[in-house]
Amino acid sequence: MLKYINSQGVEVDLSQFPTRLKEAVFHDYSWGYEGATQRFGIDIDYFKKDPKAYDLVIAFSGTNQQKRQLLNTFCDITEYDVQNNSPGKLYVDDYYISCFVIGSKTEPGDESAWVERTLDVLCPYPFWILESTYSFLPETDMPEPEVTPPVTTGGVYQGISLDNGAVLPEFEFDFLRPSDQKTEYPLFDLPFDFVGVFGSRQINNPAYLPGNFIMTIYGYAVNPAVIIAGHTYQVYATVYSGERLVIDSRKKTVIKIGRFGEETNLYNARNKLQSVFEKIPSGASVLSWEGDFGVDLTIFDERSEPKWSLQSATPA
Repeated sequence: MLKYINSQGVEVDLSQFPTRLKEAVFHDYSWGYEGATQRFGIDIDYFKKDPKAYDLVIAFSGTNQQKRQLLNTFCDITEYDVQNNSPGKLYVDDYYISCFVIGSKTEPGDESAWVERTLDVLCPYPFWILESTYSFLPETDMPEPEVTPPVTTGGVYQGISLDNGAVLPEFEFDFLRPSDQKTEYPLFDLPFDFVGVFGSRQINNPAYLPGNFIMTIYGYAVNPAVIIAGHTYQVYATVYSGERLVIDSRKKTVIKIGRFGEETNLYNARNKLQSVFEKIPSGASVLSWEGDFGVDLTIFDERSEPKWSLQSATPA
């Protein structure tokens, strides 16, 4: 699957005519680094990624009128992203990369049936991304607790309280214990177990490394908290009905979006004891929350190249 989707959601299929990707190399990449030259080599402080540029050759086919229409439409779709500084997405199978088409050169193809357009594609964030999205609705009904009955042990005691008989049995209301039975109540087997979390679901990060994410919490919620693999993501704020709270681990932002689209920066209201930007661990994890508000979670598998497939391994 090869396609381009601009920031308005307009899609162009690049896998077949009349608009077909003819040439491109998507599996080339490189890492930069910062470090200092030492006597025995380079002491690397960290690796980094610079923006990536790709050259794409697209063939437009059809009658002259159809080709003109296709070329004009494609320019409008890609130019919209640049003019609004909002990247589109170039897909290779299930992976996409955010990008801008910042240059173009058009010339006749090998046959008069098509024309070729060479595109200069800029990717500011040079990672190919696969999204895994989970949506959990509010749970309005509290689940029935598992109640363990008390355990009664011992027998009935009918004797006097002192073995030497100094105390007469007629004072049984003071000195006799009418029963030797003992009742034990299970510890912490109350319906709430002192924890206000009762929504629990399994999620999965298919990447081999912990992944960035976007978490969206829908009001009404007071100081909402979501626990993933034992780590708490919490913001000390009230999210009213019709509002939503968005935590973005890549941008390091905590934003509340109001009913009319107004934004409130809640970065300083985040839980500072456990980072709300902690990446989601690789593999399966348990997500728990109070259950009375809705949660969306999108996990990003970020790679330097899209995963190879039969299509990507075959020359165009």
